[in-house]
Amino acid sequence: MNRSGAREAVDAEPTGRVVVTRDGDRWRADIADLEVGCRAAALIRVDGWVRGVLGLRRGDWVNYEFRTGHRRLDGLVRDARAGRRAAYVAERHSQQATRDLMTDAAQYADLSMRELAILAGLSHQRIQQLLAGGLGEARTDLERIFRHR
Repeated sequence: MNRSGAREAVDAEPTGRVVVTRDGDRWRADIADLEVGCRAAALIRVDGWVRGVLGLRRGDWVNYEFRTGHRRLDGLVRDARAGRRAAYVAERHSQQATRDLMTDAAQYADLSMRELAILAGLSHQRIQQLLAGGLGEARTDLERIFRHR
């Protein structure tokens, strides 16, 4: 966990469980926490409805449980989604840890940008992109330090 408590926010499921069931030629979605549901012919329509109800953007994680009517397929989907979720959480942790490193690096004026890149496991070009992308007040401190190198 970092100083800001981001680990808890990242690890927590962003939504309650959404059960999506194949029912003949239609899909049914139920969000038990909200006691709402919908039916649609296309899974993409169900996904759009779920995201709308939950206030999520396209790339946001939805805690789906799919029931296709095929046990083997359901297991494969569950395993693939579990792997994707783990990768998503790991990436978010990596981003936060990198932000923390970049924020605190301003205290260590004896580091070059290339040294910081090696420490972070990134290219020096990526470090420059992060600086340009806005790290808040840390960006100003880092730019001032590296400008004098």
